[in-house]
Amino acid sequence: INDFVVSTDFNGNIVSSNKAVEKLLGYKADEIIGKNVAIFHCEEDIPNIVNNIAKLLTTGEFSEDLYIVKKNKQLLYVSISFSLLKDSGGEPIYIIATGSDITERKKVEEEIKYLNNNLQKEVQNQLEELRKKDEQLLQQSKLAQMGDMISMIAHQWRQPLNAISATGINLSLLSSMNILDNAKLQEISEFIQGQTQKMSSTIDTFINFVKPSRESKPFKLIQSIDAIIQIMGTQLVNHDIKVDIEIINEEISIAIDGHEDLLEQVIINLLSNSRDAFDELDKDN
Repeated sequence: INDFVVSTDFNGNIVSSNKAVEKLLGYKADEIIGKNVAIFHCEEDIPNIVNNIAKLLTTGEFSEDLYIVKKNKQLLYVSISFSLLKDSGGEPIYIIATGSDITERKKVEEEIKYLNNNLQKEVQNQLEELRKKDEQLLQQSKLAQMGDMISMIAHQWRQPLNAISATGINLSLLSSMNILDNAKLQEISEFIQGQTQKMSSTIDTFINFVKPSRESKPFKLIQSIDAIIQIMGTQLVNHDIKVDIEIINEEISIAIDGHEDLLEQVIINLLSNSRDAFDELDKDN
């Protein structure tokens, strides 16, 4: 018999026990008869004894899993069923506690629980690592795109800067020759203003690109494409690349809802990748 059996009165005093008590708990019958079952319980579980007796008298039986203390002070995890032994008249006279050792099962359950908890933590750690790597890749991609954008701005600015520089030299030359009249000065001033406005427009386009959109809003696709060509135009020309834009559906001029800067990034990436691919081809244009 592997299950131990202990009978007690309603004060918790032990009346009898079977051989399995000695085998599982180390107590011989004469060592525990007359003593309270508190000797089997951990100190923190003792207050539950009275509650368990009250519950038993109400329900007639119940079960629970708990630790009990062996004679050698080791803990044993057991599953115990409590029931009432009644006399011939149906009146309860003793409490019968039948228990089985489930320590090994408890260990396995704890190990599984530990493994599951650690697995969840490991999965969370791996997900966090992946998230960090994704953020790093996105940041690297963004930096690479910004590097391309700065290169594009440099190409866009080179022509107006050269024009402004040449105009400045011409202005100085006309002044030194005393042939600079008001009309010519006005013409040169308007030309320089026009070139600087073009440069300022390029900066505005760049800022709109690098500034992430926080919300979806209406925008016109054709205007986005025009802004992209404005940024990349000179660089594409320097690579002997011509971009033809053909509008086959007039609805493209209608405003659509979305994140304009994200769409511009996609199109710029497509054009940049195409530009790099053409560099590897043996073609004149």
